[in-house]
Amino acid sequence: MPVDTPRKPENEPEAVKAPEAVQESPLKCEVFGRSLPRNESDPNLDTFFVDEAEGIVGVFDGMSSNPLSILASQAAQEFLGSPVAFELFKGPKTIRQMEQTMKKIFELIWLEIRKKVILNNVQSGIGTTAVVGKYWRDKKGRHILTAGHLGDSRLYRRRGDSITCMTADHSMANHALLRLPDGESRLFEWQRQIDQITTSAQFREFLRARGLRRKRLENVLQYRGAMTRFLSGAVNDCDFPVVSHMQAEHEDEFYLTTDGAHGNVPLPQFCEIACSDASLSSKVEHLLVAASVNAEQGSEVNFHFGPDDRTVAALRPIFE
Repeated sequence: MPVDTPRKPENEPEAVKAPEAVQESPLKCEVFGRSLPRNESDPNLDTFFVDEAEGIVGVFDGMSSNPLSILASQAAQEFLGSPVAFELFKGPKTIRQMEQTMKKIFELIWLEIRKKVILNNVQSGIGTTAVVGKYWRDKKGRHILTAGHLGDSRLYRRRGDSITCMTADHSMANHALLRLPDGESRLFEWQRQIDQITTSAQFREFLRARGLRRKRLENVLQYRGAMTRFLSGAVNDCDFPVVSHMQAEHEDEFYLTTDGAHGNVPLPQFCEIACSDASLSSKVEHLLVAASVNAEQGSEVNFHFGPDDRTVAALRPIFE
């Protein structure tokens, strides 16, 4: 016999379906990195990490004062490529959250370095500089590169036909200049000027003209290659990074460099290479070749750093 089906009461509203979640397309970028030792006989204390799918880049420069600092730069490289780091970077949706995540990443890298010190029974201090970049999209839809930075490795941004250093070295000179009355507002300007200095006499005059008193001036001159902040395996607390956020635009490129690279390539030459029509990988190779040639020729550009391991990692956002 026929089965009666319940009738829908008159004027009953139709069920409203919940809107389907809009799936954001994944961010795309191109990355490339390479590192060269200062010579064939010495170990390369630099390391780098690049991951196109995760939008992560990083460069690390082990302290040349201790060959065992390769343990520190390797620990940083290994952790940045770990599932733990990948998961941490996937969480943030706001600038504040990403800043806290970047600091957490550096803290965990520092813990890995401390483990290396203990497991290898290292008696003297080891450490590494670090620049880590994460390309991501915030909840407002902005494409952002967030960078964490310690030491004298740097992040440069190429935009249009110009190149700009986006980090300030944690150097003895910058530390002294930062303490001057107008130091905070002029630090990047002064760092650009220091990069162009080629002799000790010019460096001394530059510091004197900025108002450094004799004792501090002599201290900076004596320890000009020393850093005031870096990831050290010899301390019981992590030195947290300076974190910066840059909104990426179409055709921007970001270059992460150790001092052996940027210290041997004058900014005009750096700009000429980065602003060329070459591929991203070719630009990285050309920067390393320029650094090698300048170092081998004894270029006065080497005033601050001297021959060193050279590393460049680059990231180019892809907008569709």
